[in-house]
Amino acid sequence: AIPSNQDVKLKKGDKILCAGVPVPNPYGETSAINYRKIFMTLSIILLLCGGIYGGIYLFDKIKRGTLNGQIENNKILTDEELFAKYKNSVVLIYGGYYYKVTAGSYTALLQKLENLGVFNTEWFVNEKGKILARKNNNQATDYTGTGFFVSKDGKIVTNLHVARPWTYNNEIKDEIALHCKALLRQLGEEYSDLEILELIDIKVEGKIAYIGMIPNGAYIDAANIKKCVELAVPEDIKKDVAILQLITKKLPDDNCNIVDLNNAVVNDSEIQGGSRMYTLGFPHGFNLQGSEVKVFAYSGKITQECTKYSFGFDAVSYGGASGSPIFNAKGQLIGVLNSGVSKS
Repeated sequence: AIPSNQDVKLKKGDKILCAGVPVPNPYGETSAINYRKIFMTLSIILLLCGGIYGGIYLFDKIKRGTLNGQIENNKILTDEELFAKYKNSVVLIYGGYYYKVTAGSYTALLQKLENLGVFNTEWFVNEKGKILARKNNNQATDYTGTGFFVSKDGKIVTNLHVARPWTYNNEIKDEIALHCKALLRQLGEEYSDLEILELIDIKVEGKIAYIGMIPNGAYIDAANIKKCVELAVPEDIKKDVAILQLITKKLPDDNCNIVDLNNAVVNDSEIQGGSRMYTLGFPHGFNLQGSEVKVFAYSGKITQECTKYSFGFDAVSYGGASGSPIFNAKGQLIGVLNSGVSKS
């Protein structure tokens, strides 16, 4: 409450009540995007590599209609127009990760054993799929994915499994845990004062060693990989979406465009079987690239109506395109490529 006869300076976004009745703020409402809300409204589409495609559709059923804002127009865009509009919204994400072993209150003991050279707390998977002890900060499992800009301060939407590649791979974590437990049992036999090691509850977690992005059209060079940080991830891992942000908090250059989340489709009924869809991304990462990063584009049709978390489409795409935006014929965001199965 504001005392009578006292001036108070208003600012954009302030809520004003007069005798308990809301009145308009002359400076306007806040235009900041609620990124927690994004997890309630972004759709996540399964990336499939064969003839039938499916996806996770994360627009919650209680959320209907569009986000704040109106559809720009009802114009149907050609593939060429969609490509021109969004080719510089999409980025190639490049990162590396490893696994960290902890043991609750006994983690310091593990570190002591590592300092003695008899144990390792960090592990990674090399290019041949072999699990190895991580000896320096440069050793990590490299990977690529796709993301797209959603704000001028460098926020990028992608998949949770691109931001945290280990999320759905429990086999590797279990294998590392079993190996460490076996090693600790062996150490317990060699050192009688370490019998407590048998009681240690080993925990293996993934860690990002580095993550960055290269915009479409940039030369493939270490200097052009712009560092990112994780900004937000959902608590529910079924929602395979995440938000990264460039550490510069700005777009890399004036050519980069953003995908308007306020124009995104969040109504199941607007994603109809037989309707056209369009996607851009970086399948196979660097393997299909020359000296410059060039985005790939594919169009197709919706082949399956929305279920709770999915709808189907027939556009071709492959691993590395995870995190690609999916648009309808009007250029509205309707989903994000995720993961998939191979053609049978």
